[in-house]
Amino acid sequence: MPHLTRTRHHLPLALLLCLLAFGLHAQATEPLALGPDIPYGLLIDPSGQLDVETVAALPDSAFDWRNGLLSAGYRKETHWLRLHLPASAFAAGELWFEAFPPYLDDLRLFQRPRPSGNNPPPDWQIQQAGDRHPLAERPIRYRYFVFALPPPGAQGMDLLIRIQTRSAMMLEGKFWSPAGFFNQASRSTAYWSFYLGLATLATVLAIAITLTLRSRVMLAVSSFSVSYLFLASIQGLSQWLLLPGLPLGLIDQHTSVLNFLIQISMLWVGREVLRLPLHHPRLDRLYLGLMAFIGLLMLSSPTDYYGQATQISYLLFEAGKLGLVIIALRLWIKQGLEYGLIGLVFGLFSLSSLSAVLSVAGLIPLIPGLYLLWHDLLVIIMLLVTGISVYRVAQENKAMRSKQWLEQSLKLERDACFRQRQFLGMVSHEFRSPLSLISLAARNLRANPPLDQTELDQRADKIQRATQRLIQLTDNCLADARFGSQLQILERQPYSLYRLIKEAADMVKLSGSHQLDIQRNGVAATLESSEGDCLLNADPALLRIALSNLLDNAIKYSPPGRIELHLWIEPEQVRLQVANPGRPIPAELQARIFERHVKGPADPDSRSPSGAGLGLFIAREIIQAHDGELSLLHSTASETRFEIRLPRALHE
Repeated sequence: MPHLTRTRHHLPLALLLCLLAFGLHAQATEPLALGPDIPYGLLIDPSGQLDVETVAALPDSAFDWRNGLLSAGYRKETHWLRLHLPASAFAAGELWFEAFPPYLDDLRLFQRPRPSGNNPPPDWQIQQAGDRHPLAERPIRYRYFVFALPPPGAQGMDLLIRIQTRSAMMLEGKFWSPAGFFNQASRSTAYWSFYLGLATLATVLAIAITLTLRSRVMLAVSSFSVSYLFLASIQGLSQWLLLPGLPLGLIDQHTSVLNFLIQISMLWVGREVLRLPLHHPRLDRLYLGLMAFIGLLMLSSPTDYYGQATQISYLLFEAGKLGLVIIALRLWIKQGLEYGLIGLVFGLFSLSSLSAVLSVAGLIPLIPGLYLLWHDLLVIIMLLVTGISVYRVAQENKAMRSKQWLEQSLKLERDACFRQRQFLGMVSHEFRSPLSLISLAARNLRANPPLDQTELDQRADKIQRATQRLIQLTDNCLADARFGSQLQILERQPYSLYRLIKEAADMVKLSGSHQLDIQRNGVAATLESSEGDCLLNADPALLRIALSNLLDNAIKYSPPGRIELHLWIEPEQVRLQVANPGRPIPAELQARIFERHVKGPADPDSRSPSGAGLGLFIAREIIQAHDGELSLLHSTASETRFEIRLPRALHE
């Protein structure tokens, strides 16, 4: 007897077979279908003790004759089918009988040619297959049950088919020519291999998305991939291609368990995608209980109560799906279109699966096309839920970014308000000192007129220093407001470097206790002549503030004495360094010395106030706006040295 060779199929091979199969122009010969083409009589044997001779001796009236597919629901009784194949059916030679589904426990085919005249009938020939029998013992090794029927003679062939199973009692049978069977088998196997290969990729993608997004919805979608294993089982691919060595009957139990898991995962997907814990907490608890109860019914798989448990689970499952559709439609009205799409797809899936359940239960005729619609809707649901999940995560991330931006803006606003209050407090304190000095000097002038010009000059110098301090503070505040509001428009013009240093050096003269030593290229120099001068393309007012702040900083944080200004005029840039003695800047403070409101430690011998912490911050902002750089070179026990680098004007 011929056998099909068992091979291992991989995705590339399956894809190749699929392309070849769909590329075939020759159409397979249409088979004869059991029921529509070949009527059969049905006999139910409750005891399961009838033998073939007893059944063959019964008259045709003892059978229930049908012309549709067999679907009797979950029945434990043994079923016998009687049919006759006319000789015309064997016009092309041998026929192959293909039986579906592949999880029937025991399927026996009895055949014998019908005798002519008064000749006695020959003995019955038996072929046996089923999930309880090893794959190697099948008459033709294929994912379905296939039996070869040789040409019987002029009177045709009588057949008796005995079916026994604890699963759904159903049978779809087709009589093929060998060539027609090979043609459709190659196309069908290629299609299912290709379909399940894509299903595997979709499952891997769903798992990857689940791990990436940490989404509960995608976790439920990943669990829904058990439906693909179920499809592989009912198509016979699990044992034929992947698990040929499984113990007898395990494929049936495998399919039974997956049947319950599909129901649980489907309800889980609906629960997550409709956000029942958020929108309907009470219904959510009901669905959790429903899923747990179906899980308990799964324990009936290896027992004789599987049929009853399956029917109960189907009833609960269909009610649960109907509830999900109703909830989705209600949420569509309240929440948006995505719930309407979910309700539509779940509704179509519910109709197709309900029709399949009713046909398996024997309540309506078996319609094979429903199973094709069912597995197509599985893919659509998986893709739809995946798309919705990714969309929701994207929207949540967008909302999270908006929330973070708002929180950051509020934090910046709070920080700005805090800095503003802090700044106003410090500025008020800083303004009070020179104003108090001016007020005190004015009262002294009125109460004690100066005796001579020297005393008058001393008092005038104090007032002028206090006034200059107020001007310096005002300039810094205005510059801080200008740079803080992004109004960094510089009014550039060619300006003399020496003139700029002279104007800023007045700050040292007014201190009364410090002297400025100027060195050019390491040699003592004065700024009285224009020899060696250069031009800067600068905003003179702002640049004067920057240099004055640097000199003022040196005055405030050094004892009375000399402050050094070193100057280097290079072909493309100018370098100025301001060095002063005094206490060094602490190492932990050096990295933050140019930040707003950060002040260095004041020298106890210095008579100048410590300031508002704006001088170096404003100076760096101005220098950087001029495409230059202000940096702290070093701060040691002997001196603290800052350096300014500024580009020279292109055309002098």
